[in-house]
Amino acid sequence: MLKEEIGNRSREEIIAEILTTLLEPQIDEVHANAGGSDRQFLYELWYITSEMTTYSPDIGEDPRWPLETFVEAGGDCEDLVILMASMLKSSAHTKDWKIQMVYFDLQNP
Repeated sequence: MLKEEIGNRSREEIIAEILTTLLEPQIDEVHANAGGSDRQFLYELWYITSEMTTYSPDIGEDPRWPLETFVEAGGDCEDLVILMASMLKSSAHTKDWKIQMVYFDLQNP
């Protein structure tokens, strides 16, 4: 990436763009293999995430970057949700989806 292309963007924005660029063809292939069904597509992404990662109870207060969770093959619930959300967000088929992470605090419902 050229210095001119970086401009005033944050490190986080640059990493997110790189991750999206790398994942888009693979995630779009998952969508195609799901037969165009959104439900099947979500299941396939959940299955991929659950098979390639290991749940670890609260690793720390700071969430991991999706790439970090992917490379280290594990994370806590928040990290795995962030990974899956970034995978969803990277697909050309989900550009109009509103993807959000909702947090439920069981201690204070």
